[in-house]
Amino acid sequence: TKISIPYGDFVKIIPLFHQVCSSDFISQQWINFIFQANPTFIWPIDVRTSLSAMWQLIRTFCQSSINMTTDALNQFNNSPLINTMLLTEELLEAKVQAALYLLRQTASATLIQPMTIVHKVTQANQLVTGLLTNYVAVTKSFGLAQRFIPYHDIGYMNISLYTGTFGNKYISKNSSLVCSCQNNGSCPLPGNLYLYKIFETFGMYDLNRIKANETLSGIIIDCLPSQMTLSSSLECFYNQSCLNILLLSYNDSLNISILNQSLSSRFISTTKIQLLINELFLEEIFNQTNYTKYYSQCLPNVCQYIYIHRFYWINVLTIFIGLLGGITTVLHIITPYIIRLILCIKKRCVSKKYEQVREKTPFRPKELFLKVKGKIITFNLYSKYSRDPIRVYHGVLATRLYIILLLISICIIILFSYSSNQVFNEIIINPSEQEYGKLEEKYSLTLTCPCTQISIPYEDLITIEVKYHQICTSDFIQPWWYQSFLPYNTSDNNKIDFLSFAPSYFQTLETFCDIAKIIINNEINRFLTTTFVHAQILTNDLFYSQINSSINTFIQ
Repeated sequence: TKISIPYGDFVKIIPLFHQVCSSDFISQQWINFIFQANPTFIWPIDVRTSLSAMWQLIRTFCQSSINMTTDALNQFNNSPLINTMLLTEELLEAKVQAALYLLRQTASATLIQPMTIVHKVTQANQLVTGLLTNYVAVTKSFGLAQRFIPYHDIGYMNISLYTGTFGNKYISKNSSLVCSCQNNGSCPLPGNLYLYKIFETFGMYDLNRIKANETLSGIIIDCLPSQMTLSSSLECFYNQSCLNILLLSYNDSLNISILNQSLSSRFISTTKIQLLINELFLEEIFNQTNYTKYYSQCLPNVCQYIYIHRFYWINVLTIFIGLLGGITTVLHIITPYIIRLILCIKKRCVSKKYEQVREKTPFRPKELFLKVKGKIITFNLYSKYSRDPIRVYHGVLATRLYIILLLISICIIILFSYSSNQVFNEIIINPSEQEYGKLEEKYSLTLTCPCTQISIPYEDLITIEVKYHQICTSDFIQPWWYQSFLPYNTSDNNKIDFLSFAPSYFQTLETFCDIAKIIINNEINRFLTTTFVHAQILTNDLFYSQINSSINTFIQ
């Protein structure tokens, strides 16, 4: 009676978030404590430089995840479940789970995509972080010439340097490869502590020469604080010894509890924070679907069903009476002959004692025909042995009438049986697709095939391929291309031409291509992981119609 029912009328949902979102580590007290480190006197590769920014971002992501989840669940509670028929409890649960999963995927993409775009735009436009973790600004105060000079000695390496902005360069331990924040975009390093007086490196950090005092497990340093946040895990903050090492590196002291390792969680301590963000920091969504409330809202006013009942007492009684009448009639006909047969057999047995020989009478067809004709004419079921000729005559007429009516009744029954439609319920176990196609052609109006799996991900049904503009696969957006441009002296105002921003230009093209791919891939993954819910198998035309409708909605 009600085909549109809000999910909130029969579903109760309680989200449970990761413990970090309610821990002391996202408190303002903790953020202020780790912010006290002066970045002027520590290197960008020191974990303390970006640690405060990292925890500010974690707090922001926690708050955003909680808000988005709350909004998504409110939207879910207000969204209607539309169906013209009463759903089974299993099918209702499947539809609820599918709707919740879709909202969860949408909320996750809404949180992740802006963050990814900020990363790409920051790198493409070569924006300098306030913590100088990606670029170093070299000015005249360093006493350098404004024009390009071949080399500059920084104590352990000669580098080309002049006044301008340069991407920080990092060399990992046991490696000679130089990673540049300007060209590579990301240069992950272990989260080290350097507890001694620093010296000027002009943005070149070789970990083969710069020795760390301590390494904090799970923390990864990178060009941007946001990259550091995504690449790191909370492993150190589950370990009291690791946390104590970090706390001792600050001048002040703070009493703070580690994360509870024994608390039940679907995430392990080494899980990347990026995965936590992708999952909206959700440990679990408790879903309580009340089928009774759903039924009271749907409230069907009529139910229709088909059943097969082999033994119905009225039918049994009718058949019994019919058989009884038939048996009576048959016995009425054959009883005299049976008696004659018995008497004949008895007579033969007696005659054998006297060995009498009878002459054989020759077979005469005409006499046989006349004899049969006479039997038919005088056939009497009612007064055969009566001596009253009138009564015998009436019996013959009654017998003829009985036979005529019996033949008419048989004809009527045959015609009725031939013209009436009989319902047969045939069950085919595990039909193939070809068998279903043949059955659908013959019995399209009455064929029903319940699905063994009522909830099927779209990725099992659809393959989506995307073709991008050729610029997104060309060499012009490859790192080796824009890294081939020599550094340009930004203080030389006489040579402002394309070469001065060529690397940034091609990085921007790469960024737009990457953003387009990320957005489209996220939407494709979200679409393919949603489920196609249906209790009955659909016909080929109806299936493609619904799939095409879903694809058109996805494209729009």
